[in-house]
Amino acid sequence: MFRVLVIDDNPDLREVLRGILEGAGYAVDLAADAALGLILQRARPADALINGTSTPGPDGIETIAFLRSEYPQLKIVALPKPVDAGRLLRALRETLR
Repeated sequence: MFRVLVIDDNPDLREVLRGILEGAGYAVDLAADAALGLILQRARPADALINGTSTPGPDGIETIAFLRSEYPQLKIVALPKPVDAGRLLRALRETLR
């Protein structure tokens, strides 16, 4: 089972993403900001990251760059908003191949 880390400051969106991802069979960790995301990644390394670009603290691009430098195997999936579940799951499957 692949693990996905979701970092986004919107709690409603995080829960929607949890439902979509868990429904598709992924293990999911949720973080409201980059600091918690890093703690979770260190505790339970994810295979993929879905990151909002307006999270508190370091912005999304800085978070991605930092996590990629520490975890080069981490796959990144862009999160266009509004979220389309089908597009998101297709992108995630393609990225994790």
